Amino acid sequence: MTALAPGDSTHAAPPLWRPVIAATLGTAMSAILLFWMLGMPPSAALPVGALAGIIGFLHIFLVGVPYALWMHRLGWFKAWTMTLGGFSIGAIPLGLIIPGPAAPLIFGGIGAGGALAFYTASRLFDRGR
Repeated sequence: MTALAPGDSTHAAPPLWRPVIAATLGTAMSAILLFWMLGMPPSAALPVGALAGIIGFLHIFLVGVPYALWMHRLGWFKAWTMTLGGFSIGAIPLGLIIPGPAAPLIFGGIGAGGALAFYTASRLFDRGR
């Protein structure tokens, strides 16, 4: 068994600040797009995006990053596992708080968009290492 060299990109977790920023923006954009498709007026896009970005950042930082590191450690850091995890992270907490059958689907879709942005940014920026 050999020790991992510093900066060994085949086994080390990717740096996280860029994917966190990408996931926050992805969450905000997913929320704006989803609510726009549901008939939200354009004047409400900026406040909805800002609120989704703030709530999304907290979800990403507190739950999403540990989940991503866990998936990376298990060797399951794939687009589908990140998207499924992001859907769950978005759907479960807010789906329990906000009544209605559509709430988990709406917030799960926003979480999936943020998780896919996190995964994509992780893969894009990891190639340069």
